[in-house]
Order: sequence, then structure tokens, then C-alpha cells
Amino acid sequence: MLIAKERPGVYWDYDASGVLWGSDSLKQVGIAALCEKGEQNRVYSIRRISDGKAVFGEDSIMAGMIEKALINGASGVKAVKAGTEESFDYEAALAALERENCPSIDRPADTFARLLAGAAGEEPDPVRRRVLAQLLYHLGRWIYLTDAADDLAKDQRSGSYNPLPLRFSMQEGKLTEESRQELAQTMDRSVERMAAAFELLECGVWQPIIESVVYAGLYQVGNAVLNGTFHQRPRREKYPERKAGHGDA
Repeated sequence: MLIAKERPGVYWDYDASGVLWGSDSLKQVGIAALCEKGEQNRVYSIRRISDGKAVFGEDSIMAGMIEKALINGASGVKAVKAGTEESFDYEAALAALERENCPSIDRPADTFARLLAGAAGEEPDPVRRRVLAQLLYHLGRWIYLTDAADDLAKDQRSGSYNPLPLRFSMQEGKLTEESRQELAQTMDRSVERMAAAFELLECGVWQPIIESVVYAGLYQVGNAVLNGTFHQRPRREKYPERKAGHGDA
């Protein structure tokens, strides 16, 4: 698990094994983060710990994450400086990753997730701010992956960037069943982490509404998208079996 504090109250974390892709001999990690050194929005290919320190600074958070990734089995890191604490732009960093047709679903999803997590910075209470950042981060990640799945057929027709066919196996223009299940699992992990953060929040009159979304609604939407039924008229008697329980938090 890699954990970094970007600025007061904004944290993010991920399991390093969840952002590895490719063959066993070519597993890479993508990172977009804030640091003082390096060229903003340039995608650096880093294969040695010393190179990460040379580009981004000996004591930078970015260099530390690169070191942990390489030590934990990554053969290389695609690193993008999103800016500094004074001036940052995760949206541009996301665009940089997409321009190179990034085959990792986690690199662009992580960057989009950080954009949403940044909204937690408006919360004055530091503890609540950290919890909100975690919830919003995983909501952003879930939104990005779900949107990519929903747009898959359209993006293939138009030739637009979509990380899913670059990462997963396709058959007749659709994800194979094995790939669909793998994508469902990574989407569900984000919902489970949202649920864990939600259990630490007090949301007043919004509590039951948000609870319904986190513990049922997101699973229903994700299931419909992956099954290709999201744009069909829903039938009340058919609901997905996947549903979070409070034990998932």
C-alpha cells in the first residue's frame, strides 16, 4: 500500500498490485503527483530509483512512491508531475496520460480521482476532510472506470481514447467474460473503500440517501453498464445480486 499526503487534508492510497499491467516481465506503475522538480505534464519513464530521485528530487513524495513501486515488483514507472502545491492541474496530467494511449486503467483513473478528491479541501475540519477525500477519490475512480465501460463501443467506433481495450481482452468488440469480471472486481473495490469512508462520516439528513447510493445504487449502475443494460428501460423486478453490506466497510 502506497500512501501520500498531497496537501493538508488530501490523502490518497492504492494497492501497488492494483496498478500493475502487462506481461510478467513488464509490469509498470503510473503515478501523477505534486512535486517541485520535473517538467509539468511530461510523462517520464523511470526504471531506476536513482533516476526518480534525479528527476523529481531526492526527498520528494514522487521519488518516494517511485522507489516503493520499484521495490515492490514494478519493472518501470510512468510518472507525471501534475504541478506544485501552489499551482497544480490534474486534468492536464490526465490528458497527458490519455495522449499516449496509456494501457493502464489505473493511471488515468487515478488522475481523475484526484480531481474529485480535491473538492474535500473546502472542508475546514481536518479529520472530516481526510475522510471526504478518501470517499471522493474512490468515487472519482469508480466514475472514470464506469464511464469508460459505458463509452467502450462508441469510442471504438470513433477511435477515441479508452483504456479498457488496451488493458483487457476483447471479443467481437466487447470485453470477454473474464475481463468483465476483472473490471467489476476493481470497480467494486473502490465502492468498498467508499463505504469504509462513509461509515466514518455524519451526513445529517443526507445520511440515508448517501447510504443507499453507496451500498446499493453504485452496484446497480455498475452492473447495468457492464451487462449492457444501462440504457435500457429498467425493470423493477430485476436488480443485480452484487450489493455492499455494512460488513464491507
